[in-house]
Amino acid sequence: MAFVDKSGLYTFSDATAGQSELPFDFKQPADFARRMRAFLGGTPRPYGEFNDYALNETPFRNPKSMLEHLKQEGVVEVRWKGAPARRGFPVDKIQSILVRQ
Repeated sequence: MAFVDKSGLYTFSDATAGQSELPFDFKQPADFARRMRAFLGGTPRPYGEFNDYALNETPFRNPKSMLEHLKQEGVVEVRWKGAPARRGFPVDKIQSILVRQ
C-alpha cells in the first residue's frame, strides 16, 4: 500500500466495513513492534519467522523497521554469521534474532 498510495492516506473502500481509514502509520512501527515482541520474543528465531510475522500480521513488507525500533529499546540481540553488520538487518548475515521479553 505504501508504494501505491504515496500520500499516506490509506483508505478502505468497502463502505460496509464501517472503517474509513486504516489505523496505522508506516513511519511509526512502535505498536506493531510491541505486538511482534509479545508474539515472537523470548526465544532465538531465524529471520524468516520475523519476516513471516511482518507479512501476515502487520502492514509492513518486512520486519526491519520494527526490529530497528526494538533495537533502539535495547531488547534485540542478533547472532551473526561472521562479522556483525554495521547497520540494519541484512538477511544474509543473520543466524538468529532474540527479542527479549
